[in-house]
Amino acid sequence: MANREAAMRGQMREETRIKLEREFWRRRLMWGLLGLAGAVLFGGVFYLTNLDATVDEKELSGTVDEVERFVPSKGGPEGWRVGVKLSDGRRVNILAGKDNEKHAGEPIQVTEHHHHTGRSTFTAK
Repeated sequence: MANREAAMRGQMREETRIKLEREFWRRRLMWGLLGLAGAVLFGGVFYLTNLDATVDEKELSGTVDEVERFVPSKGGPEGWRVGVKLSDGRRVNILAGKDNEKHAGEPIQVTEHHHHTGRSTFTAK
């Protein structure tokens, strides 16, 4: 009878050990997956940021359509908002510095910055 009770205690200990070990590995897997998800998220943000920083530039010519004074609402440098009709038919807006005043009808050289995310920006030469 004593041997049977000792065997039961040993069996209970073995079952408890298996349950605890299973719980240990389950938690380790959960934290590992959370770490992997964080690394993938960080890598994705880095990849998208790098895409926007990669730029192809193309020189274009155009004609100034309109010029408006640009005064920022929260400080910053004043300047001119210049509406430009490009030679390929597109119409774009460019911000020019305060000392770089343009006049309607004037020819202008424009640089198109095409970011790899699909965004395009324009600057006056």
